[in-house]
Amino acid sequence: MGLAAAAAQTQTNDTESARLDQAAATLKQIYMTLQQPGLSAADLDKLKEQAQPVGGEVQTVLDDLTPRLAALKTQLDQLGPAPGPKASPESAQVATEREKRQKAYNDVDAP
Repeated sequence: MGLAAAAAQTQTNDTESARLDQAAATLKQIYMTLQQPGLSAADLDKLKEQAQPVGGEVQTVLDDLTPRLAALKTQLDQLGPAPGPKASPESAQVATEREKRQKAYNDVDAP
């Protein structure tokens, strides 16, 4: 993966993370509002309207991330596991590639 591709991937990950953070903030705000006693039907309708797009937004992020995660997993699987301590060492190029792919996978799969 070249520097430009890595930078684009990082930016995409940051964008997806920001979208999920915004969804979480919206849900937290709704939850906090629901804790208030005496909410009217109009208040509840407003909260419902705020909550409805969150599910779609989260699904869109998942739809974007799932194929990328699967592709990264496939690439890691093709490289295979790192050799054990008693096995012959792998080339530095393969080890570096595995580290890059693992980092990319972890960046996408981060909680």
